[in-house]
Amino acid sequence: DTKGNQLAKLKGHTGYVWSIVFSPDGTKLATGGSDSSVRLWDTKGNQLTELKGHKDRVSSVVFNYNGTQLATRGFDGTARLWSINGEQRAEFGDHKWYIWSVALSTDGTYLAASGENGIARLWDTDGNQLAELKGHQGMVKSVAFSPDGTYLATNGEDLTVRLWDTDG
Repeated sequence: DTKGNQLAKLKGHTGYVWSIVFSPDGTKLATGGSDSSVRLWDTKGNQLTELKGHKDRVSSVVFNYNGTQLATRGFDGTARLWSINGEQRAEFGDHKWYIWSVALSTDGTYLAASGENGIARLWDTDGNQLAELKGHQGMVKSVAFSPDGTYLATNGEDLTVRLWDTDG
């Protein structure tokens, strides 16, 4: 709480936790770990479900705008989209392209991922790649959608931020 009292202890990962995020309504947490798993918890510390599918560390987890879906990024070269009941909806990436960051559009229409070689990618949430966004020199470090989902911002090792419309 805001007075510094521990309210819960979440135990279940068998390695480091790389990422943690609250659901938009604040009733759940998602964690991604070095044990290749994603876990969903309530705020009392009870594990609700475990999402398995990544083959390496999960270093990024993000909820969609209403908390019904979760996007994850793993060191296995994939991003994945899950329903919060544990069902994998789609896999993004080709295991050859290193994914650095992942974002979901607020309306749930798009998933974006940043990666190596100056490329970010845009997919629909069925897993179909819509665009490769090229222009950065070096690694694209992160991606973020505008609140209305019409723009995607990327930043890279080349010390630039670029703004794209979501039609590529």
